[in-house]
Amino acid sequence: MFSCDQVTETDPKFVIEAFIFAGESVGNFKIKEQIGIEELAENEVLMPEADVILIKDGLEYVLDFDGEVYNYSGSDLLVESGDLFRLEVTVGDRRATTETIVTESTKGTYNF
Repeated sequence: MFSCDQVTETDPKFVIEAFIFAGESVGNFKIKEQIGIEELAENEVLMPEADVILIKDGLEYVLDFDGEVYNYSGSDLLVESGDLFRLEVTVGDRRATTETIVTESTKGTYNF
């Protein structure tokens, strides 16, 4: 029998919590260390060392960590329905990417 007794250090796995809405500013993104599903949300560990970039129409918008969340501090990023966004988050040697299309705002619209 063989066993592996060598431990390899890797950068921690992470979770991304990010929402964008038409007509609203971009921010309140959280990058957190992955914790077990049985652990409480108050045990979350934020990751201030992440590089967070939002891309729209080939332009990159870098989000800054303010001690709690990542925000875009510029005023040149408009979010409109139908926009395609790509999000890239890098922590150490790990990278996560995703894309989304902004849906039409339902603010003030209620259908029962």
